[in-house]
Amino acid sequence: MPVIRTGSRREVLADAAVLLDRELTPQTRLAYAVLLAQATADTEDTWDELAALIGVTNKQLEDLAEQLAAAGAVDFLAHGTNKHRTVSPHHFRQDQRRQTCTRCATCGTCACYTHPEGECDRCRHRAHQLRTAEEDIARWRAELDAGAIYALPTSGTRLHRWDCPTLQSPESRLATLQEQLTIDPDTASWERLPKLLTTEQLRARGSGRRRCATCGPDPVA
Repeated sequence: MPVIRTGSRREVLADAAVLLDRELTPQTRLAYAVLLAQATADTEDTWDELAALIGVTNKQLEDLAEQLAAAGAVDFLAHGTNKHRTVSPHHFRQDQRRQTCTRCATCGTCACYTHPEGECDRCRHRAHQLRTAEEDIARWRAELDAGAIYALPTSGTRLHRWDCPTLQSPESRLATLQEQLTIDPDTASWERLPKLLTTEQLRARGSGRRRCATCGPDPVA
């Protein structure tokens, strides 16, 4: 599981002020150097591998990352039930200094390189998924209001009624997405709601799907 998030590897530059900061311990400066080196490498190390490379325990590496975050050198997040850790070295160009870091307007993490307008990748992804969910729920409700009562799931082979208890309701699916965004905010995504069809539309399609035994849809009745 990667712990380093970077944009273009060529844009990850060492901040001399961090490496020469006498208020940081030698081990903290070593951790910063290793994190930068890993960010420019072709491989991605796990948290355990980085800790072993620096010669510290997982907890000690977490403490070092927090010290570097306090110094403004990296962004460090630990999230989810499995405490997935993400370390993001700030992206400095040759003409930039640490004091000019652009912060994400939503979460406050570094957005200097990927999105200078002030929104990080994680918050952009979250906003996109929630917007996609909102649009899909609006589409589903419009189809239902138009008299479409038969559901064709994107996966599976059975035909359902719109209110079949075996299908997740829009509200339940939205709650699932919000929970996933809390646990794994980088990869969580909206699962599209079923397409709803009227009796006439279903007959015109000539759907040969098997019918759900729970809700018992009967478009030919």
